[in-house]
Amino acid sequence: MNEMKKRLDAELSQLEWKNEHRLQVLKRIDQGGKPIVKKRFSAAISLALVLIVLSAGALAAGTIFSPRYDAARLANEALYQQYGLTPEMMTLFHRSVNENADGSMVVIYETLDPYVRTGENRLGTYTVVIRDGKAQAQWSLDGVDTAGGLSARAWGKEQLNQYIHDYGSVQQYLKENHMLGDVSMGLPAMIWEEYEELQKKNRQAVENAAKITLAEARDLARQAIIGEYGLTEAQGAALAQGETDSIYAMEYTQEDEKPCVRLYFHLTQGDSWQEKDGIYVVIVNMESGVIEDMIYDSGLAGNG
Repeated sequence: MNEMKKRLDAELSQLEWKNEHRLQVLKRIDQGGKPIVKKRFSAAISLALVLIVLSAGALAAGTIFSPRYDAARLANEALYQQYGLTPEMMTLFHRSVNENADGSMVVIYETLDPYVRTGENRLGTYTVVIRDGKAQAQWSLDGVDTAGGLSARAWGKEQLNQYIHDYGSVQQYLKENHMLGDVSMGLPAMIWEEYEELQKKNRQAVENAAKITLAEARDLARQAIIGEYGLTEAQGAALAQGETDSIYAMEYTQEDEKPCVRLYFHLTQGDSWQEKDGIYVVIVNMESGVIEDMIYDSGLAGNG
């Protein structure tokens, strides 16, 4: 399944779609097969998450989130507070969530761009360990000077802000300074027929286990997006989804052998980017109605 997903990403990256980051979003929520987050989740962690959510007024009424997403939420907050990152900057990173034998959670953020990851990676890796309701964050480049713009040895919030708002200039700098790696030896692309067959198989498994309808799943996803990201009434009304059954609107998936749908929404408020614009991806468990995971991609990096 891991090989199939990688090949799928490679094939779908050739498709034309105005939201060009959709496939990068897929990589951010894919952990290369079965997520290894287990069911255990300490009361202390749950309490800490409740405090964060209530203080922000973000929890959508009646929405239930998985331990995997709860851990990611707490880790995100730690990076916002400690390193000055923003939700828009998360576009640049692939997030994975693992659980240790002692019940603690480890959330890892690695650069999404394979050319940067295999080259001179100045973005580094962020790791957040969540234990007993507390999040401890560290950066692989902690202690390295971030001053000096793009010439700095480590790229912190200043450079990340430039990365998402002026992607073209950053890529030009990386090329001119020979800082991009070589990822030409990738897996062969999955042919379209293979993807359709995989979707057919997943769809059958999901529909057999489903206890809620697609319409209900969409309502849960929309409610979760509005509540978690603090969308206004007008923004919520403008939140759109592609055509039913289109790969640009939804996909059937089995997250940790759970029957799920991955739903894609986008928000565009004008001709130029405005706060909260971007792509929202929600994985809904069709058996339990639980929100297994959520990703927000501002769509900024790469549009320069």
